[in-house]
Amino acid sequence: MPIEHIFKNPPSQEILSREAAKFGVKYPIKLFAYMSFMSAAGEMMNFINEVHSQCKISQARVRILMNIKRSCAPVPPSKIARELGLKKATITGLVSALEKQGLIKRTRDNADKRFYRVALTKKGLFLIKKIVPLRYKAMQKIMSIFEDGEIENIISIAERIKKAVKEEKNEKN
Repeated sequence: MPIEHIFKNPPSQEILSREAAKFGVKYPIKLFAYMSFMSAAGEMMNFINEVHSQCKISQARVRILMNIKRSCAPVPPSKIARELGLKKATITGLVSALEKQGLIKRTRDNADKRFYRVALTKKGLFLIKKIVPLRYKAMQKIMSIFEDGEIENIISIAERIKKAVKEEKNEKN
């Protein structure tokens, strides 16, 4: 289920506190903060997806195109998958779709003919040049509600959350 649907309408703080008490949760405000972050992230995803829809392309495909552009050379799909946190089957389907749209082209790897690399076509590069300014403008508009000091705090909080999640994952493995 996409993130934008999971926390679309989180419960009120009062309802969440009652529910959390049933499970012995000591600090339900932390659950509410988590759900609030996820809800905001979902709304941000919806907003940026609207920008992408203007260009008739999904966010996943845009991320792949941008990754290829940043590589400055043909790149193996496995590298894109690793960098974007996607599964091999997912990247294979997305690459095929992008190739059908004429946005990327596949070429055999010179070092090992069993593998291939992907590169942007002129059409793909044109799309990236069109969509990136739209994305950045949309992102800046949303974040313009914050002062510079608040932005630094948001970045710090986001980094702490990512670190905590990574540590939790490592602890479970």
